[in-house]
Amino acid sequence: NGSTLTLSGTTTTTANGAIATTTPPTFTVPNLAAGSYNVVVHDAVPNTAPPISFTIPTPSASINPASGPVGQVVTLSGSNFGANQTISATYAGVAVTLSGSTTTTAGGAIPTTAPPTFTIPATAPGSLAGSHAVVVTVAGQSAPGLTFTVTTTASLNTTNAVPGTTVTVAGTGFAAT
Repeated sequence: NGSTLTLSGTTTTTANGAIATTTPPTFTVPNLAAGSYNVVVHDAVPNTAPPISFTIPTPSASINPASGPVGQVVTLSGSNFGANQTISATYAGVAVTLSGSTTTTAGGAIPTTAPPTFTIPATAPGSLAGSHAVVVTVAGQSAPGLTFTVTTTASLNTTNAVPGTTVTVAGTGFAAT
């Protein structure tokens, strides 16, 4: 893509021209979009090796559960994000407050110990029955295609009553009036 990376460490070669393995050169993968990139190795002469294909994987995330009523706590999981970065999420286009660990691991995963969670809100539009987009973002990289489906719930204060008794109905996920 035209980006130039500087190798760290001492980049030396052996007497026969091989890259020294005692302190091999390294580089930190930059925060670039997922995709395939070429790594080009050359020296000061310049001798250049053929390009080496290197892939930055597409971030992936999932939610559990993927459906439920308003007030449901949803847990995030995922991988292939930037290392040690802040995790954020939106639900139905609105930023949500995450509880739990909100920083990716050194390997770029969403932590599985105390993973981030959020609660499905009781306000529209996210409280209405149906599918709502969930977007998980880390350092500008978003995981595609997550949806949470709000289900309607209804309950009665009693399921057994004699004639003339007032029964109270409660529920969530219905359109506001």
